[in-house]
Amino acid sequence: TQMQVRGYDACRQPAVRPYTATSDPRLKGWFEMLVKVYPNGVVGTYLATAELGTAVEFKHVPENLRVDAAPVAPPP
Repeated sequence: TQMQVRGYDACRQPAVRPYTATSDPRLKGWFEMLVKVYPNGVVGTYLATAELGTAVEFKHVPENLRVDAAPVAPPP
């Protein structure tokens, strides 16, 4: 599942980048995503340096939803 995540650069200018959730899309109420931080990256750096509990704006992009034919077991 892809989503658009908004972060801010050092001058507080907004930037939006796509990220892909790494968790099972059938989970409800939460998700996991992998964020790679690049030296000059804006959103990844914003996410990596945000304090725990910081609200982050994101939007799900349903057109990019991948449906697997085989069911996946939920995490323990």
